[in-house]
Amino acid sequence: MSAASIDWEMSPEERTALLYRSGHLRWKLQDHQIGPYDAFREWNIDRQTTHHVAKNRAVGGLFHNVWLDESGRRVGKTAETIIEGVEEMIQRPHSRGMIFTPHQKKIGGIIVPLAKALFRDAPKDYRPVYRGTHGADHEGLYLPATDSWCKLVGVDMHPDALRGEWLDWCAGTEAAFVRGLGSLVRETIQPQFQHKPWGWLKLESSTAKQPDHDFNAIFREDAQVRAEAHRPKAWCYVKRTIEDNTALTADEIEVELDKAGGRNHPGVRREYFCEEVRDPEGTVIPEFDAPTRERPYTRHVVAAGSPLPKYARCYAGMDQGYSKDPLGLVFAVHDFERNKLIFVAEHFELNMGLHRVGEVVRDIESRIWWTQHRQPGDKTAPLIDIRDVTRTAGGLVWAPPEPAITYWHEEQFRPNPYKRVCDVDPRMVGDLAVHYAINFEQTAKDDPEAARNEFRLGFTQDRYEIWAETCPNLVKQLRSGVWNELRTDYERSPTLGHLDVMQAAIYLTRNVMWKLNPHPPAIIDTALHGYALPVGVDRNTATGRPSNSAQTRFRESHAVRKWR
Repeated sequence: MSAASIDWEMSPEERTALLYRSGHLRWKLQDHQIGPYDAFREWNIDRQTTHHVAKNRAVGGLFHNVWLDESGRRVGKTAETIIEGVEEMIQRPHSRGMIFTPHQKKIGGIIVPLAKALFRDAPKDYRPVYRGTHGADHEGLYLPATDSWCKLVGVDMHPDALRGEWLDWCAGTEAAFVRGLGSLVRETIQPQFQHKPWGWLKLESSTAKQPDHDFNAIFREDAQVRAEAHRPKAWCYVKRTIEDNTALTADEIEVELDKAGGRNHPGVRREYFCEEVRDPEGTVIPEFDAPTRERPYTRHVVAAGSPLPKYARCYAGMDQGYSKDPLGLVFAVHDFERNKLIFVAEHFELNMGLHRVGEVVRDIESRIWWTQHRQPGDKTAPLIDIRDVTRTAGGLVWAPPEPAITYWHEEQFRPNPYKRVCDVDPRMVGDLAVHYAINFEQTAKDDPEAARNEFRLGFTQDRYEIWAETCPNLVKQLRSGVWNELRTDYERSPTLGHLDVMQAAIYLTRNVMWKLNPHPPAIIDTALHGYALPVGVDRNTATGRPSNSAQTRFRESHAVRKWR
């Protein structure tokens, strides 16, 4: 039965009771909510077909039963979600649903009062009743008419309450503020839809405060891919702002925005207009020019693989973290001529043992600055490094191997890295040196705020380039790293850890020797320092001596000073 088939000669109370019993609550929506509601209901039927799933798979879509509602404040998205949930409880007797929120206080402060207000006109048996417990189950809303149950869960206080044997539907309100949303959906909620092809999950929220939150990085990306596959119907994803609310006048909207700080306030742009805006007050590195989906490269983030200098000092930085934090490694090349520090590689992994750390460091360093390598194009040749190159009779390195990145220091070429630095952990530093011949120095930590400010200054001066494809975690942590509420420490998250790769970059940057020239001298005077030329090397060509006899006599009578 639909609202159009109702006998409108009935009294208002009779019509309302009949609509509730038929399970059609679309009439309770506001005008601007009807379009998304109709699209949601149509999608929920079509998505169960093999044709729909095949289209999703063809474009790499994963979450076939997930609807994403990215809407700003004052759109009524939570009320819309509750209406859809109660409608499901009526249409599917003995059903089981769940609404979860990031904070337990929102259950009693928003969800329950809103449900009471929305369904105050319902017949008694169709009015959702709040219960603190339901048998052995968690708190929730009970619908007596159909014996249906909706569990209400605040993730911060009761994460285990999300678990259960089965669900017919589920909705996450303010999902962009739920910690660990990705693993929660994959590991806890989706398994409860097993053998329930009609089961759906709706995630609704304003845009995440952290651009790399799972709501944005996982579910919105997936929803946009799936929506694109089903054009012209943009199924499974809707985006609305406060200006889409037809129940508000233009003046009311402006008053609301003024109270929140004005249209240009970062919080207003994010919460009311669903823009990805970094909060300059809470962001750890606000000077970082963060990439977006539409603009993947910026003045600080470039495509991987750009040419590196042949002569450069290279650095490695490590932040060991603690037992609950991942270990962060970052590797950089200092381009002396451009005065740029190029971050070319990273590693980010939880629970790394000593052997794993040594293995990763050796592998990455061999690849990026060729400390050990084969001649290009010859995969069968033995590994060589700077120890295998031509030397003078005095043992100094005369010519670096191709294409290794080396630097000139104390009359010879030296192998990279120039320096490895890490957090203060003497045990790991010692063990890496003894067992793997990998030497890290403990960086100074006398003034962490000064080190962080120096790091931030480098972004304003455009001294950094980060390879996007090989340093994704560094980019994420610079873009999304925020302070905790007390501003005493970095905010931890399942995706970003404790900003360990970023912290490793701060350690590394503090130890860069910006003014040391890595290039060899234009003319090397072999007479002064006992050089013996390698066999087959022409002395005049190697030393750059001019052929003019007068100039030659002049140079021989005036010793060239040691180049530094």
